[in-house]
Amino acid sequence: MASKRNPLSWLGKKLFGNLGKDAAEALFDNYSSVDKGVRTGTDSGAGQLVSDYGNLPVIDPENLVGSTISSTQADLTAAAKNIGALDGLQFENTVPLRGGPFFPLQELYYDKKIGWVTRGVDKAKELVSPEAGGKAGDFVVVSAMGDAAHASNVSVGKVLTEATKAFAREAGKIDPKDLSYINETIREYGRKTKQPALKSLENFTSFDDPNVGQFISSLSFDARKAIANQLASTKLQNKGAPNLRRILDQTIEPSLSGQNVGDGLLLLKPRYGKDATGVIDPRLYGVLPHPDYNLGVQMDVVGRFENPIARTALFPDFFLKTEGHLQTLIC
Repeated sequence: MASKRNPLSWLGKKLFGNLGKDAAEALFDNYSSVDKGVRTGTDSGAGQLVSDYGNLPVIDPENLVGSTISSTQADLTAAAKNIGALDGLQFENTVPLRGGPFFPLQELYYDKKIGWVTRGVDKAKELVSPEAGGKAGDFVVVSAMGDAAHASNVSVGKVLTEATKAFAREAGKIDPKDLSYINETIREYGRKTKQPALKSLENFTSFDDPNVGQFISSLSFDARKAIANQLASTKLQNKGAPNLRRILDQTIEPSLSGQNVGDGLLLLKPRYGKDATGVIDPRLYGVLPHPDYNLGVQMDVVGRFENPIARTALFPDFFLKTEGHLQTLIC
């Protein structure tokens, strides 16, 4: 549940004044009613979701007039979900999914107020309040990426790798000649790469090797991602590697499928005053790190919009300037 605070202490005197009493209180009510005590989803290492999307408090955009808003993009990977099979074939290792836009709604992250995660200090500072050394606006909107953007997500890559191992174990699922081609493609990539961290791939055995899971686990983050990228390539998809589209469909958050790129989904608020923190290491807060991102930022979940808001409506000044620039170029 939200802490026992009031709109003035939550927003700060300046933002409270800029918004006005009624708007400030409405936004505080939104924030205070995110967690209604009902849990949904499956614990994938960070608890269940404190709310599903439909039951989040709905924000009136008019209440944001007078504030500054920045944005962070999110692929549409599901959160609080475990993937353990594809096409009826069980994986050796279940793959946890932790989001995606619903990352901050997972109970353990929500309780620690870890509102977002990212990679790289400069990127993280874009979500930190200025008083804590960051560049964020008064609020941060979580904006949707495309339906296939999570193809580059590390968790999706793990699903693809686990599915390939399962397919290789199942007689007739991948033609032996095609499996040999898939294995050799990965080894060849290791031989030809100029990146030292990926050279270990030249020693790759085979997806049907009983010990391949141990080998993959011993690889660096970049090497494991390189395997997933190869499996997702057209040439290996055509050789029987698990269908990437089916995996994307299985790992996407279904309630957000079909969003336009840039649509505003959730509203977060960087921590203010004595609660303000800079860039954090989530592990120091006693929670599992996100598989893709090593740095975190503490923010409060405020709620969602009644309908996802187009980026042109969220940032009209920016797009008016852009349109003017384009018109000048065209003329």
